[in-house]
Amino acid sequence: MAGIATGLFFFSQYGIFSFGFWFGTQCVGGTYICPVTGSDKIYTPGEVTAVFFAVFIGLYNLLQFGSTKTAIR
Repeated sequence: MAGIATGLFFFSQYGIFSFGFWFGTQCVGGTYICPVTGSDKIYTPGEVTAVFFAVFIGLYNLLQFGSTKTAIR
């Protein structure tokens, strides 16, 4: 079970990485208009990096919640 959980964790982590890098490059490059409150804004690399790491840290903490919950019991 621990192996399956670890595999799912890394699969989701690297899936988020790959999608974030692909979508971020599309937004920065201007080849895809990314939705921002109705305006056609092209993002900067710094904005994409900030969103990328915020989502990654949130996902990591969410996935670690399960092990913390079972340890408290």
